Amino acid sequence: AVLPLILAVIEGRPHGSMPVESVSTSAVLPANINNVWNANVFYENVKHDPPWILPYGLAPPLGTSGPSTAAGGRRTCVYNKGRITKVVTESQLPRRLAFDVVVQQIGYERHVRLRSGSFQFEAQSDGTTLVTLTTEYEPLLRPRWCWRPFERHAVHLLHEYVIEGISLEALDSIGEPPGAPHAHRD
Repeated sequence: AVLPLILAVIEGRPHGSMPVESVSTSAVLPANINNVWNANVFYENVKHDPPWILPYGLAPPLGTSGPSTAAGGRRTCVYNKGRITKVVTESQLPRRLAFDVVVQQIGYERHVRLRSGSFQFEAQSDGTTLVTLTTEYEPLLRPRWCWRPFERHAVHLLHEYVIEGISLEALDSIGEPPGAPHAHRD
């Protein structure tokens, strides 16, 4: 368990910029695309309890301000350790919502630089919706072969939590009992 830390000390800080990494997670939600679009939430707005490990690795959100559904919308998310500000770069109702992270001050700046993210929604022939959540970030921890699996696992856990939050909101809006979405990792 301490091997990544020992290797990071030996390897030292990254030299120059690192290539941006992308992680995507998909799930089919049992609601139509319009209900899913209207239920879309960012991590900071998910209402149900997170998996036990997320609070240990991520700063807990305290609140948000600003719009998040139209292009140009600027949303600031306040955490117990600082804030993140996202600017919506693309809003194609009800198919895609993309954003850039323009401010990151939450205590992880030495480990990762968040770059952007997106929600993709695809109507399925059976009335369900395929949701794909993607996060792009610049990793700062080395050696990459050691840290990459941990980072990817953490991002997938976060994505699954957010997608579950969207599913619960969509089902609640149409009066359906909750059902767990089946996630697919890239």
